[in-house]
Amino acid sequence: MSPQESTHQVSTTEQRNTASSDLDRMSSLEVVQVMNAEDHKVADAVATALPPDSRGGRCRGGRGRNGQEQR
Repeated sequence: MSPQESTHQVSTTEQRNTASSDLDRMSSLEVVQVMNAEDHKVADAVATALPPDSRGGRCRGGRGRNGQEQR
């Protein structure tokens, strides 16, 4: 059975990325723009996965600037 005929699922990270399929034909600026756009996808996915109470605002617990415990 050839790799193209394989029945196993290909992980998302191992799939071809059409945005970068022509890197060898892109200018340096275009390559950097593609890389930057892909990096933003990761940051957006992480932000979406965070629990609502961890997306900013004041942290609870730990120590403040003056070393005093915060609640």
